[in-house]
Amino acid sequence: MSRRRIIRVLAAAAATACTATGAAFQAGVASAATVPAGTGSGWRVPTTVGPLHGVTSVVNLVATSRTNAWSTWGVCSPCGSTEKRTFRVQRWNGSAWKVVPVPARLARYAINSAGFGASSGKDAWLFNAGKIADKALHWNGTRWAVQAIPTWVVKGNLSGTTSLGVADFGRDGMWVISEGQQSFQSMTYFGGFFHQGRWNKIRLPGLPGQVAAVSPADLWVLGTPSSLPPHPRQFLMHWNGHGWSTLSIPKPSTIPPNSVEYVRDLVAAGPRDVWLQRDIETGSQGARTLYLLHWDGKSWHRVPLGEPTSGVDEMARDGHGGVWLVANGPGPAFSWFFDHFSGGQWTRKLAPSTATTTVQEVTRLVWVPGTSSEWAAGGLLPVGSSVDVLGGIWGRRG
Repeated sequence: MSRRRIIRVLAAAAATACTATGAAFQAGVASAATVPAGTGSGWRVPTTVGPLHGVTSVVNLVATSRTNAWSTWGVCSPCGSTEKRTFRVQRWNGSAWKVVPVPARLARYAINSAGFGASSGKDAWLFNAGKIADKALHWNGTRWAVQAIPTWVVKGNLSGTTSLGVADFGRDGMWVISEGQQSFQSMTYFGGFFHQGRWNKIRLPGLPGQVAAVSPADLWVLGTPSSLPPHPRQFLMHWNGHGWSTLSIPKPSTIPPNSVEYVRDLVAAGPRDVWLQRDIETGSQGARTLYLLHWDGKSWHRVPLGEPTSGVDEMARDGHGGVWLVANGPGPAFSWFFDHFSGGQWTRKLAPSTATTTVQEVTRLVWVPGTSSEWAAGGLLPVGSSVDVLGGIWGRRG
C-alpha cells in the first residue's frame, strides 16, 4: 500500500516528470552506514542512495511485511535548466536493500512515475502520467513488463501533475485512485479496483484527496464534495466491500481571523481507528495550531501534540493502536523528529544521520504490516558538499 500527503506527492511526481535519457536505471546503494550512538534511540539508517552528483529524492515508500518493502527514487544531475533525470527502484528483502533495475527499453514507463504499489517481492506496479498513462509497469519477481490499463484509471489534476493512491493486496485485488481536482466543473469521480485480471470502475461519493487502505474491503479516502461549493468542507469516504458511506470531520471550535485550515495525513487501522492531522495557519507570519483527530468508531477525539512542532509531515500507524509522526522544528536549529503516541503518552526521537551526513528532510513514513516496525525515507546532506543530496532510508524494528 502506499500512502501520501497529496501536496508533497504532487511535488514529487512533478519532480520526476521528464523524458528518460535511455540509459539503464541503476542505483548507487552505499554499504550499511554507521549511526552515531544515542541520536536515534531505536531508529537507524541502514542504507543510503547515491552519491550521484545531484539531488536524490524519494518518490514512493511501501512496506508489505517484515521481509518486503519498496522505495522509488528520482535523481536530477545536475539540477536546473539543463538537468538530466533518472528513476530507480529498490527493494528490501528482509536483510538488505537491493536494486531492482528497470531496463533502458522500459525507461520511459518509469521516469514519469505517478504512483507505485506492491503486495510482495513478486508483485509491484509502477503507474505513469502524461501520454503513457494507459500503460503501467508490472514486476512479477523476475522482470518488468508493460501492462495496458483503461484510460479512465489514471487522470491528471489541475496542478498539471498526476498523483495516485495505490493499495495493492495481490490476489485479493488492488485499488488505484487518481487524487486531486480534475475540473473546475462539477464531475463524477471513479476509483479503479483491479481483481482477477479485470478493472472495475467504482464511483466515488466525492473528490478524492488521499487514500488509506486496511484491506480491499476497508478503504478510507479523504475528500471534498465533487460539486465544489465556494468553501467545501472535507469529509471521509469509507468502502466496506459493498458500498460507500461518508463520515463528517468536526469543525474546529474556533478559527482565528485570516486563518487557513488544512486536514490531511490520513491514517487508518480499521473502521474504528482512523487518524487525521488538523493544521490551522494564521496571518502572514504563519502562526500554526496543530493537533490530531482520532475516530474510534463512535466519535472524534482531539489529541494535542506532545512536543513543540513547526510542522507534521507524515503519519503512520504503529501496529498497536498508536501513531508515529514525522515532525520538524522548532527553533533556529531546524531538526527532524520521529514522534510516537501510544497509551495516551508522547515520546520524541531525533532522526539520526550517518557519520558523514546531516539530515536534510524526512518525507516518507510507513508501517510494516504485521509488526510494530516502521520505515522512513528522505534526504541526507554529505558533510562538506553543497551539491549532492543522498537518499536516506531510516528503519525502526519494533
